[in-house]
Amino acid sequence: MLKYLLKRVLWMIPLLIGISLISFFIMHLAPGDITTSEASFNPKASEESRQKLRELYNLDKPVIVQYGLWMKRIVTLDFGTSFASHQRPVFWQSQDKDGNITLGMIQEALPITLLINVLSLILIIGIALPLGVISALKQNQLADRSITLFVFIGFAIPGFWLALMLMYWTGVQHAWLPISGLQSIGHENMPWLAQTADTLKHLVLPVFISGLTGLAGISLFTRNGMLEVLHQDYITTARSKGLSENRV
Repeated sequence: MLKYLLKRVLWMIPLLIGISLISFFIMHLAPGDITTSEASFNPKASEESRQKLRELYNLDKPVIVQYGLWMKRIVTLDFGTSFASHQRPVFWQSQDKDGNITLGMIQEALPITLLINVLSLILIIGIALPLGVISALKQNQLADRSITLFVFIGFAIPGFWLALMLMYWTGVQHAWLPISGLQSIGHENMPWLAQTADTLKHLVLPVFISGLTGLAGISLFTRNGMLEVLHQDYITTARSKGLSENRV
């Protein structure tokens, strides 16, 4: 077993290198570079400033050297600064010579992203698993067909379209739920219970949408797995011995 795991891990190394090569060269083959974006934002930018920009981002070096520097940044989690977001660090906070700390873009977004995903996962497990089990136990009955219809609708509806429709209906048309942000204005002046309720109110829509789009796949997977188990020989034997469906 250990030998097999070691072999799989060793095979992952060339696989990851191959994926990184393909990803890098696909991006490199795209027309233009960062200086093209600079020229579109500032048509008066001189060739000298564009050249300095190329040197800053190592675009003046050979492609293989650029790839090596790119891989080094990935391994060390040093993603540099974002050109599109006013030179903010991409991954983690940085400190300038005056001691001012600038939060990284990923660092700032990571906590709320993890919170939404964890809550969505709880929602998915709490709903999708029971739906899959019920659908399998009631195979070809009304409950099974209704759940299957719901699952296929879930597969068919694009998540972004559902998000826009729910944002319009619950946030714009009826003003039931906020459609942006994590806190309301004046949140810091509220009592702690009101602060908690305010945060939860902001989380309802993104968690519901994220969870709903993941329900279909987990529910169908659970149903198929349950049906496979129910058709096993030991289940048939248990039923033939007179055990009730609840015991089975």
